Amino acid sequence: AGAPPRLGAPMSSGPVPARYPGFDGLRALAAIAIVAHHSAFDSGYTYWGRFGALTSRLDIGVSIFFVLSGFLLFSPFARAVLDHRDPPSPGAFYLRRAVRIFPAFWVALGFAVVFGSAVRLHGAGDLFWSATLLHSYVTDRAISGLTQSWSLVAELAFYASLPPLTWLVGRRLRAGTEAAAVDRRACALLGWCAGLYVTSLAFRGVIHLLDPSFERITPQWFVAQADQFALGMGLAVLRVWGLRRPVVGDLCQSVGSHHARWWAAGIAAYLFGATQLGLPIGLVRGDFLQEALRQGLYGLVGLCLVAPLALAPLATGRGRSLLDSAPLRFLGTLSYGIYLWHQSFLTWMSRWFGWPDFAHHFGQRFVGALVLSVGAAWLSHRLVEQPLHDRVARRQNGRRAAALPSPAMAKVGA
Repeated sequence: AGAPPRLGAPMSSGPVPARYPGFDGLRALAAIAIVAHHSAFDSGYTYWGRFGALTSRLDIGVSIFFVLSGFLLFSPFARAVLDHRDPPSPGAFYLRRAVRIFPAFWVALGFAVVFGSAVRLHGAGDLFWSATLLHSYVTDRAISGLTQSWSLVAELAFYASLPPLTWLVGRRLRAGTEAAAVDRRACALLGWCAGLYVTSLAFRGVIHLLDPSFERITPQWFVAQADQFALGMGLAVLRVWGLRRPVVGDLCQSVGSHHARWWAAGIAAYLFGATQLGLPIGLVRGDFLQEALRQGLYGLVGLCLVAPLALAPLATGRGRSLLDSAPLRFLGTLSYGIYLWHQSFLTWMSRWFGWPDFAHHFGQRFVGALVLSVGAAWLSHRLVEQPLHDRVARRQNGRRAAALPSPAMAKVGA
């Protein structure tokens, strides 16, 4: 099959890769970080451990997921805008996203309700808001069900916004396939991503000025987290632009290939935020400036970790090889299930072993929750997620095949 295509080669009709080397490994590390974050809090290690300040910031895994989502899900829409084509079908997109999120979530939530690890669910009304992932919009139910599911509420809102917003942006840009037209559309998309980032900052500022008490729930909304998604979306525009314009592709390859520098910068930003800003730990929120700095640093770390993998996916190195190793790819495939199940296992283990809250056992909690949630995630993936995904894929592929002209008709129309 020969050598891989040059990154900067013009590919106006070329596909965006289905899998980026290292992305699964990065998902795995993000999920592990979140398990460690909650294990440290439940054991009290966050407050008294030698590295408690570092574990208190491991919720940064959520920001990494958001940046990854922004990149991967916006890529096909960016491609459609740059090529001045119709964007992906909204119906097909929404169906795939719903199948990705809800079935596995309902299974995990069902076990949490039956075995008593769900939070603040006291009747059919509470269960409805949680099961539909609308609970973050209701003040007295914002933290309920699976407590970590607030991020899924933001994800769903991001999914819902992509098709209509991309359609509106595409309609406003002039047609044309020449290089100048592609450049104009790419710059417009980057400007739109920057506008989304600024909108998120402005929204949080307006809420703080008008009604600070509302900040109990608004940080969980997509618009408050849109800056994280916008960073990934900007990377998607650069990547797709680089596939169509050699000069941009060569620049992306050059910048992204310095993965060690990117990751060193991300680690430095993480350590700075964890140790130098005096951010509150646990469930306490800081003041507006502290929270703005924290979220900005979280986004920066996510950007530094994702950018080299997104901009120069063909580059090599030990770090990339590790992220693309079989164990991390396996855990990355199960990362969503690990995220869904780990908090329930932390609750159940405390009951099984009689561990009071904040009473040590960080290592046992972390290892136990990780191993058990990996097992539950694997079963969920094999029995629920993968079969449904395959079924939807076969259905949509069949519809696309039926919509194509037959060979005989194509010959007649030639």
